[in-house]
Amino acid sequence: MNTFKTLDLLTIPLDGMNLIEASAGTGKTFTISNVYLRLILETESDIKNILVVTFTDAATKEIKDRIRRNLNKAYVMIDSLETPSSDNETIIIQKILRKSVNDFGEQYVKLAIKKAIINFDESAIFTIHSFCKRALDENSFESGQFFDTELISDERDIIQEITYDFWRKKFSEKNIVFGSLAKEGKLSPSKLISFAKEVLNKPLLKIIPDELPEELNGNYEQDMSLFIKNIKHQYASYLKKELYIQKKLNNIQYFDDLLMDLYQALKSDRCPQLTKMIRTSYKAALIDEFQDTDPVQYEIFNTLFNTKDHVLFLIGDPKQSIYGFRGADVFSYIEASIKTDNDNKYTLKTNWRSETNLIEGVNTLFKGENPFVLKQDIDYRDIHADPMSKGNIEPLMIEGDEPSNIVLWFLKKRNPTPKSKNPNKDEAADDSVKAVVFEISRILKLSSEGKAKIGNRPVLPSDFAILVTQHKDASRFVEPFLELNIPVVLQKTGNIFASTEAEELQRVLLAIGSPGNTRRVNAALITSFIGCNSYDINSFMEIDDGFEEYEKHIERFSYYLSLWHKEGFIQMFRKWLSEYHVRQKLLNLPDGERRLTNLLHLSELLHKAEVENRFGVTGLIYWFIDKFTYSEQNEEWELRLERDDEAIKIITVFKSKGLEYPIVFCPFMWQKGANISNEMELIFHDKGDIYLDIGSSDINKNIETASKERLSELMRILYVAITRAKNRCYLTCGKIGNPAANSIDYLFLRDGLKEENIVSSLIKKIKSCSEEDIRKAIELSIKDKPFLNLSLPCKDNPIRYAPFTEITPDKFISCKFNKRIDTIWGITSYSRLIAREKKEGSESLKNDEYQSDESNEQKIGSEVKSEGFFSFPRGRTAGSCIHSIFEQVDFSCKDILQMKNLIHAKLKNYGLCCENDLDNKKREDTVYDMINNVLHASLNSKIKDFSLSKLSKKDFLYELSFYYPIKKMTPEILKNIFSTYILPSHFNSKDFTEKIEDITFKPIEGFMQGSIDLVFQWEGKYYLLDWKTNHLGNSYEDYSYDNISKAMLEHLYVLQYLIYTVALNKYLSSRLSDYCYDKHFGGVFYLFVRGINPEISDNGIFYDLPSKEFINKFSKLCG
Repeated sequence: MNTFKTLDLLTIPLDGMNLIEASAGTGKTFTISNVYLRLILETESDIKNILVVTFTDAATKEIKDRIRRNLNKAYVMIDSLETPSSDNETIIIQKILRKSVNDFGEQYVKLAIKKAIINFDESAIFTIHSFCKRALDENSFESGQFFDTELISDERDIIQEITYDFWRKKFSEKNIVFGSLAKEGKLSPSKLISFAKEVLNKPLLKIIPDELPEELNGNYEQDMSLFIKNIKHQYASYLKKELYIQKKLNNIQYFDDLLMDLYQALKSDRCPQLTKMIRTSYKAALIDEFQDTDPVQYEIFNTLFNTKDHVLFLIGDPKQSIYGFRGADVFSYIEASIKTDNDNKYTLKTNWRSETNLIEGVNTLFKGENPFVLKQDIDYRDIHADPMSKGNIEPLMIEGDEPSNIVLWFLKKRNPTPKSKNPNKDEAADDSVKAVVFEISRILKLSSEGKAKIGNRPVLPSDFAILVTQHKDASRFVEPFLELNIPVVLQKTGNIFASTEAEELQRVLLAIGSPGNTRRVNAALITSFIGCNSYDINSFMEIDDGFEEYEKHIERFSYYLSLWHKEGFIQMFRKWLSEYHVRQKLLNLPDGERRLTNLLHLSELLHKAEVENRFGVTGLIYWFIDKFTYSEQNEEWELRLERDDEAIKIITVFKSKGLEYPIVFCPFMWQKGANISNEMELIFHDKGDIYLDIGSSDINKNIETASKERLSELMRILYVAITRAKNRCYLTCGKIGNPAANSIDYLFLRDGLKEENIVSSLIKKIKSCSEEDIRKAIELSIKDKPFLNLSLPCKDNPIRYAPFTEITPDKFISCKFNKRIDTIWGITSYSRLIAREKKEGSESLKNDEYQSDESNEQKIGSEVKSEGFFSFPRGRTAGSCIHSIFEQVDFSCKDILQMKNLIHAKLKNYGLCCENDLDNKKREDTVYDMINNVLHASLNSKIKDFSLSKLSKKDFLYELSFYYPIKKMTPEILKNIFSTYILPSHFNSKDFTEKIEDITFKPIEGFMQGSIDLVFQWEGKYYLLDWKTNHLGNSYEDYSYDNISKAMLEHLYVLQYLIYTVALNKYLSSRLSDYCYDKHFGGVFYLFVRGINPEISDNGIFYDLPSKEFINKFSKLCG
């Protein structure tokens, strides 16, 4: 039996494994902060030896800030320990400090806290992924990790590529059944990708049965179902295998791979050394939000820190485990609870958030038999509200009385008939929205009359929160509130790419990308951004002056395209935004703030994608269109808050966890049922393992188990929703739609259900009940509880809102900046040093390699008379594409298909595909031939038998970015340094001197910045390499050593590689203990890739080895 003791922060032992159950609002973060304080004072632990782990970046920041504030507060309080206080937090800290002062002395306590504050930047407070990455990186040898593995935030592109590869292979088998199912839409790549989420979200998931029969039995429906299951089984195996291979080949990791890599390392024969290394780093570990762990995470913490020499605190609340869709597994918490001694289980019983009567209401609803379905595994323990809780300090008063704290609105059928006596879901949702809108408008009207208050202040729109379970339900409320002049905001309730603004912006960008395409131009003109309608479009063609007006739009779009090519997306976007007065047009609409926020959010994402991926126009448009196909959510893609003033908040229950609001509405908790609707949801637990059943002989039994677990999660979601409220919470209930075993049904009808088939028993009970029976059951549950109220929702017309207007000064006077900004200090680069009188922008810091070729920008896809790779497009976009290919290509060239797939994808991403398939195939082949030539060319006769194809992954680094300090640099200083530089052969010293003399730039000090394309090592020497796509002519002769030397001189690449050499020299000096320039530095390669041919020695290949003396002299300038 689970027995929990009430936690006493002063006496809880600081040893062994301890489980702390922290119900909603009971001060979990405060508890962690003070356990942390006690560890600092009582265990002599250094701050970097106390590990705190939580699950999101936001939670990590919050807990870090809270611990820091608590330490600062404790330090200030040491000198006033006897000062009386009525604040509970202050009292607890005083008691901890008094005990430590008595045990260790005041001087020790002061020094310990002061040391922790000073060294707080070294604190080990991480997300779970950050902790695993740190553990792997710091113990890469013991964990068997590759060096310099790239961490990616999104693996969907890889999954999509593998899925389509699997799909092509299945089609190539020419299976008639497969083709038929694909044609009918019962099988598709998108359905397989959705299935992949289930497979990958739970890394220890076992799919049953292990094998499915291949034979068909003559029953069409059964045969098709069996065939689909077989395909899914094959796909799951193929996906896991290929995903592992692709990541290892490209030396990349997804966030969840960090967890699995550490988990597997701890399970391997390397475990003793690895655990020893990690354990010595930490004396104590506090795992926050433990209910959101999964079996992998639990096993990591249990293996590392459940020892007699460590302190381990697992802090969480199984009642709030609601993130199953992203891998959280409440059964990990349950297992930990079972394995923890009863003497080490604690619970927090005091709520600091809500009014006393609201907490009594929550106790009433959830106490009793099996409230969270999983019987004794998740118990409900009564809690009480502290008299000084936030809700009690500021109670809700309406018309002089404290209203019921939990309101249940019973939804009845609008026009009951003998055949249909309960409302359908659409009716119920519509009635719920109307009820919420009316109630909020009613309270705000009373507030404006001084009759509705929270504490001593009027109720404001920002005091209300509407919690939904689906993103689509959030938008139901926007228009009704705006019509009433009530401000409302959506908080993280959707994907920005699913918005109307995304769809309309896509139309605009397609028109700008093809200004000669009238269909696309027309589609753009009728967006809300531009504001034309169908009548306007017809007028352009029919009225005499109309076509002239139409031509102006086309000219504008053509100008925007040119601007996009020259200065990038964001400059074009700002110009379009200004010239079409888009801001003003959107803000004139009822939901204008929301729409403008979405548009600006989209522009930021597009700009970021362009910069990070070096997309051209077509490539960026393709990227944008591709995002519309993603059903998964990325944190960056969440809808942003359009305003943060006094507005009603509409938010999903999942995003609301950890937040609190005075008045909460939960209008749709009856929407989701526990009955399993398709096999992809058939995930269940059995004897410590997790399974996905796609057709076992026990499927009916497993459906009931999975349904039971689903109902438990729905109850937990309901608990989280209700406990967000400080003062009042509204729920809707009733006999709604077809019985589906929702959380509201179970809350009031759970008595007497059979435990072994609890979901089917509940559905059977609902079916047997009339609407009146259900109403009476609810009435009986809340009988004699004045803080719980059952009523019918009001259907009166809502009331228009007239907010208070505050008196503000007539004029605000802006402050004048009267200080001097030092323009000498800053960040510079090779490209900025040679920019001369050109406009200096941030782009010049990032695109050194493309400065020379911009004037040769060629229209993508146009015909060129030259042959082979000489005909490949020129300019920045083409250069970016080739660089990107070299960054990802396998130098060994073993997998030709993989290389060709990479080339195809990159040409598409960068908009470099030709108009027809034949020309496009030819272009892909020329790129392949060029890559092959470059990788197999002998780079230097002094390096025997060497080509890039002989390098393994561990021998090189891509895109080595650097910053190093420089003292004051002027053109004169630079010229003086180069007056002593010994040029490579083939260089004309007079021309070089003139080039250096021609450099002009403002004096600068600060940092030199750059990015080296490739650094590799061969036989103990390190080389830097730069790819150049400059077009010097249409034959290999044009890329002779003489000609590329002229190009090196013309564009002052000599200065570039000397800057890079200084950077690499500094880097190697810090990484190699016995580093010597002459011994370890091999030289510089600049590869003009258009002209490299393995059969023509040195063609297109520039090499130099700057002298040690000059590099040292140049380094001294840099400081």
